[in-house]
Amino acid sequence: MKRIAFVFLLTGTALAGGREPGSPQPVLGYSQLAPLKNAAFDRAFMGWMISRQKVNVTLANSTVYGSQNPAVKAFAEQVKANHAASIAKLRSWGGDQFAIIDIVGPGNDYDRWFLSKLPCQNEQLRQLLRLVPSHTPNTNLHQFAAQLLPRLDAEDARAHALLDTLK
Repeated sequence: MKRIAFVFLLTGTALAGGREPGSPQPVLGYSQLAPLKNAAFDRAFMGWMISRQKVNVTLANSTVYGSQNPAVKAFAEQVKANHAASIAKLRSWGGDQFAIIDIVGPGNDYDRWFLSKLPCQNEQLRQLLRLVPSHTPNTNLHQFAAQLLPRLDAEDARAHALLDTLK
């Protein structure tokens, strides 16, 4: 399986195309997944989901380390645990990381960095999850998507609420 390295600068301009990281853009992997069906889709989907969720784990890890706000730190621990559990579930079904995704940290404002970037990362996960119903009959992946979508929405709502308290 070809490994592709992507570098994301979450505190500046994205290297690819000079776009701001929070600006709407198709998720990496979407164009590779869209034409696939059934088992080929399942393998690629699990790989991209593992890769994208590792970004959320990395965001959360950095925030746990650097945050000074107990509520943000606790939320980051929860995000880390949730996404680590999803990665473990996908791996138990034979999924493997499909891409290496590196991120550059926040400088010194971990709280705002994490709370503003998590919803952007979650939207990229949602784009991939929306492909599941039309691309695979795999009931495990259908259940996975159905369970993860509302959790991502809840994470986004919590991130926005915490961000509002920092202002």
